[in-house]
Amino acid sequence: GHPLCDMFFVACVDFVMIEVTGSSKTKSVTDKAKKLEDWITNQPELINGLLPVGIVLAPNIDEPSFQRGTRMHVVQGKDAVRLLGAFQQFRRWFQS
Repeated sequence: GHPLCDMFFVACVDFVMIEVTGSSKTKSVTDKAKKLEDWITNQPELINGLLPVGIVLAPNIDEPSFQRGTRMHVVQGKDAVRLLGAFQQFRRWFQS
């Protein structure tokens, strides 16, 4: 496992951390978002001059996407599937 996120990258002035979950349980997604949000909230305003931003992608949750504060986004359902792009092929394989 990993402690916080699956991947991270720098985009302009943001340090973006992404957690991708295959869970279909809303509580699991909420817990992951809270864990990442808590880490972001407890960091200095800037990390090496970059603003930390968190994203949880949850393609198996068929609920609207939402934002937690200004630096945490939870993208669910079709929105997450669309953002995952090429990974949709893997999703189809695992569902068969």
